[in-house]
Amino acid sequence: MTCFSFCCLPDLTALNPEVKGLLYATGARAPLFINLLFLSTAMLQYSNISANCTPFGGYEIVHNESTNALQTYEEADRSEVECSGTVLLGMRPTSVLSALSSIGSLVCALILPLFGAVIDHTSYRRPLFKLTFIIFWGANFIQGFMNQDNWEFILILQGFGASWSYMGFSVVR
Repeated sequence: MTCFSFCCLPDLTALNPEVKGLLYATGARAPLFINLLFLSTAMLQYSNISANCTPFGGYEIVHNESTNALQTYEEADRSEVECSGTVLLGMRPTSVLSALSSIGSLVCALILPLFGAVIDHTSYRRPLFKLTFIIFWGANFIQGFMNQDNWEFILILQGFGASWSYMGFSVVR
């Protein structure tokens, strides 16, 4: 019995080495997917701040006439004036994540059939696996340095790099 066998079931990793590779690759992908969950929240907050809105509620920060200064986040949240600011390409901050998902899906729809053809009809499966693995981990490493100054670059990197490499990594293995 090895660490992958359970009860009286056979150890599939001993019968097929591809099963062992699948287990290891799935374990390597999980932290990166969890990383995206945290990054998407941060991207939404940064997009709200860039559009001059409150980071969490998404309400517009306007000029306060009584204090002759901008409202604080608390004042803006209490006033509940919907954010009308824009960020990349005239998008509202609340649309950033759905646009990211749409771009990632479109890129995947264009690139993954090419991956399938390469995998099915050539001997480049292993090099393609290594390439997607490097791009996938590299993109996620760079995303770890996201801040208010570079969140737009990270958003584009996520949409055009990390999403297709994640799916390509899943397809190629």
